[in-house]
Amino acid sequence: MDIERDIERDIEKDFSFLDSAQKDAVFSRHPYLLIVAGPGSGKTRVLASRYACLVKEGVRDEKILAITFTNRAAIEMKTRIKGMGINPARPNIGTFHSFCLGILKKEKRFILSGRKGQEGILKGLGVKNIGKAIELISAFKNSCFSGSSDHETIPEGLDREVFNLYRQAMDRTGALDLDDLIIEAVRMFGRESRKIPVFSHILVDEFQDINPVERRLLKILASAGAGIFAIGDPDQSIYSFRGSSIEKFPEFEKDYPGAKKVNLPTNYRSSATIVEASNALILNNSLRKTPVLPARPRGEKIEVIGCGDEKTEAEFVVKEIEKLMGGLSSLTVKRHDRGYRFSDFAVLFRTNRQKDALDEAFGNSSIPYTVIGARDELDGFIEHLKAVKIDKDSGISPPEFIREESGRFGIEEGLGFTLKSLSESIDSSKGLSAFIDAFIEALLLFGPSDACEIEADRVPLMTLHAAKGLEWSVVFIAGCEDGFLPMKLKKGGCDVEEERRLFYVGITRAKEKLYLLNAAERRTWGKKEEREKSPFLKELPEGCLKDITFIKERHERRPRQNDFFE
Repeated sequence: MDIERDIERDIEKDFSFLDSAQKDAVFSRHPYLLIVAGPGSGKTRVLASRYACLVKEGVRDEKILAITFTNRAAIEMKTRIKGMGINPARPNIGTFHSFCLGILKKEKRFILSGRKGQEGILKGLGVKNIGKAIELISAFKNSCFSGSSDHETIPEGLDREVFNLYRQAMDRTGALDLDDLIIEAVRMFGRESRKIPVFSHILVDEFQDINPVERRLLKILASAGAGIFAIGDPDQSIYSFRGSSIEKFPEFEKDYPGAKKVNLPTNYRSSATIVEASNALILNNSLRKTPVLPARPRGEKIEVIGCGDEKTEAEFVVKEIEKLMGGLSSLTVKRHDRGYRFSDFAVLFRTNRQKDALDEAFGNSSIPYTVIGARDELDGFIEHLKAVKIDKDSGISPPEFIREESGRFGIEEGLGFTLKSLSESIDSSKGLSAFIDAFIEALLLFGPSDACEIEADRVPLMTLHAAKGLEWSVVFIAGCEDGFLPMKLKKGGCDVEEERRLFYVGITRAKEKLYLLNAAERRTWGKKEEREKSPFLKELPEGCLKDITFIKERHERRPRQNDFFE
């Protein structure tokens, strides 16, 4: 017993960087743990520390399963674990989809169909709004608790015949889409319980966003004797469109009787001003937890910027970044060099329809930037890799092969960094051909935020949903208007509390400076209309805000200084 206590003390010394609440989570021996982790409370640090702590206690890495919400988070977690002196030989760290893909590939032959494959089938069926149909099919599958959709209610807007024809087409080609991966794994385990993989510990990130099928999978895996360590924040539950629900978060204690809850209450990311404002906002929701505690000084007030229209809004963002960077053009009068990099900034918006004016303004500036979310470049690179002739005698390493081919294809810098990280995380022991197949499958699993790489010194433009889990020194949220925040669809219907949680997510991405922008008029659905400020702005404390009206009568094309950066 004395030896065991000595070992425990030595291990605790290795994690002295954790605060007391984080240590309660990491060192707990309770089989079922629910960690409530507010924004900036060190969620990823705790998750990686838990993994490293288990290994140091003698648990074999193949007995630990860590499930992240995004592939980018999986790569980051592996990096952090290595930084703690742990280099697992066979790490089971990835998304639900990547885990199920690996399981199913051992049992059956199939083709993994990405979005392009889905679009091809639906186009052949004569579907007009293909993007919406894909969303509805995905939402339908993700809402299935049992893993079978045969007797479920088809959601409004999705034709039963179209869904059946889509499924038949997939079956004829032996293909599975991403949502099928989890459903098929659940079905297989239901038929053959002996195939359920045995883990001693399962770590689950972003637990508030799991859907019914993922929840079912977790319960199956736990039935084989695994302990569950789930971490998340109900105030950041923003994925109801894929079947998740904030009500499912408290049900953890029903699924795993006797579960213990640990709160991580401190926000180490944002200034006290931003924490105070975000607390006041989310307090208006009926289901919420204890307010987050600030750990940093008050900092600067949040700037609420009123603009004439969407072009004025976009030009203000560009000009303000230039100013904070110290002035990049002759039109920037004031110089305020704070030592920022371009990657310290982010521009967020509720819907992709808002990105056009921003894209144009940044394109006319000297600021390097990237639009996150579009898959065209990624899908094109996948087709490029499929067509490449492999020289087996070249002696090139798989990661180097990916680097060369991404350069030939013209992959931009931000995505290039991500592809490099991904290539280095894939097993290359089975040869280049097998590596490329695995790499393509990994790219098919990529979500919108997976291509956001902070090593690339560019300003990312992205939706609020894609920004989940990320952080920047300076954040601009464009379109803080009624109709965007909260989002109001043409047919009506709006979950105001989820929209408030989405705004909360956006606000808490900022560490130092936050700008909330709105336009007096904006072109939407092809015509200009007057806009009102988001009602959420009225829920923020006046003492945290600085109101500014930025009006510009005419829009000028700004000179582009290509030779400065390119």
